Amino acid sequence: MRHLTDQYVTFGKARRAFLLRLCLVSVLLAPSLAYAQLTGVLEIPGNGVTLSGVGVISGWKCEAAGDITIRLNDGAPIPATYGLPRTDTSGVCGNDGNNGFFSYTNWGNLGDGEHTVVAYDNGEEFGRSTFTVVTFGTAFLTGAQARVTVENFPSPGETTVLAWNQSTQHFEAVAVDLLEDPLASYDRAYWWEVRRDIAAGTYASADFLYVSLPDLDACMAGTLTQEAKDRALEGMNQIRALHGLADVQYSFLYDTSVQEAALIQAANGSLTHHPEPNAQCYTEAGDEASGTSNLTGVGGGYLRNRDPVGNMIGWTNDAHNLSLVAAAGHRRWILNPFATHMSYGQVYGYAAQKAFGFDREPTVSPLVEVDYIAFPYETYPFMLMDDDPPWSFSVVEDKSSFWNNQHPYFESATVSVTRVSDGTNLTVSNLYTDTTAYGVPNFLSWYVEDWKADTLYRVEINNVAMQRGGTRSFSYQVYIDRAGLR
Repeated sequence: MRHLTDQYVTFGKARRAFLLRLCLVSVLLAPSLAYAQLTGVLEIPGNGVTLSGVGVISGWKCEAAGDITIRLNDGAPIPATYGLPRTDTSGVCGNDGNNGFFSYTNWGNLGDGEHTVVAYDNGEEFGRSTFTVVTFGTAFLTGAQARVTVENFPSPGETTVLAWNQSTQHFEAVAVDLLEDPLASYDRAYWWEVRRDIAAGTYASADFLYVSLPDLDACMAGTLTQEAKDRALEGMNQIRALHGLADVQYSFLYDTSVQEAALIQAANGSLTHHPEPNAQCYTEAGDEASGTSNLTGVGGGYLRNRDPVGNMIGWTNDAHNLSLVAAAGHRRWILNPFATHMSYGQVYGYAAQKAFGFDREPTVSPLVEVDYIAFPYETYPFMLMDDDPPWSFSVVEDKSSFWNNQHPYFESATVSVTRVSDGTNLTVSNLYTDTTAYGVPNFLSWYVEDWKADTLYRVEINNVAMQRGGTRSFSYQVYIDRAGLR
């Protein structure tokens, strides 16, 4: 897969790119039989074309008798640079291969409408064309910024991203992206197994989960098997891998406290990050872990065991967040790029995943390589999208410090979700943003109406205010995989 870049083309690069395109055009424009009667041609602009922005007037002239000049609408002569290599004209000009000419111009200076250009050699006309100019209401547009996506270009299945370049007054290609196989970019076999195992309850049995069973009446937290902890860790790391995030390690130093946190939730039949000292089965260690963990419970007082991966999926999905669904706080801890450790506890379906506060562990520098975290992102298992959770996005501008990413990036941001197959824009609603320290301390979420699985979408987030100045746009694809996991 070819990934997007967000570097805008400078005027110098645009100029070199244009000259390269000019050379390529020149090679392709091999002289026809009609050229045998010609000694010079005005090639650009072609007769009848429509133009805008900064462009070039160019062509070739065999053994020019004098200066090559250009007149626009019978205006004053404009000198052209002459002597560019044009080996493709050797059939007409013989040994005279350095006969190309060009001159830069801003078409916007001519204004909207029809215009004429004439090429002269030593005052004698040898080429003429009529063309149309379209402007943006001004000769030179300043201060504008935009990115647009063109689907199925330059080839079917490819997506080209264009960005406005003020120096050239054109939209320039900044990326060509192709999701060649929407099922090839993630561990399809793993997610197929997870779907099957959760449905069958394979890893939700007491025999799999517990070395010693919890006892709520006696306030005994019980002990999880190593296999249960490993499954929780693998589930979290597989989810992180969908987003290009590094694996976390399991911390055994917090096994007891995180299990006691799960016990407090189960014994009281409700979830709280701040249990009261008089709560059933309260311990200080369980209190501390409750405040630094993702929590979940089966509710309704009905106790049942759950697959640890199912809990990881639920926290990432976060469609039933009791505090604020739009903030997706649990998801943000699972997908925190600065996370290095986790611990997991479960007591009869009430579970805790310690997300931060690993002070007793040796300091580990996180490996952060992503520029942003998006949910859903690229090819994504449909189980993580059950119950239509909000989509979300966070910027990782500073890869060395968690807190250096606390910034109001999205106060003026806009979001669009486009179906690639036909260019339809889906309705985006309920934009929410905060700079709260759940995972990365900047966050944008929204809902997408009528999205479908097994369909390729393009997400565009524009006008993101960066800390280092200016704004930036982000673009990525989403394909929610259901058919591949049946």
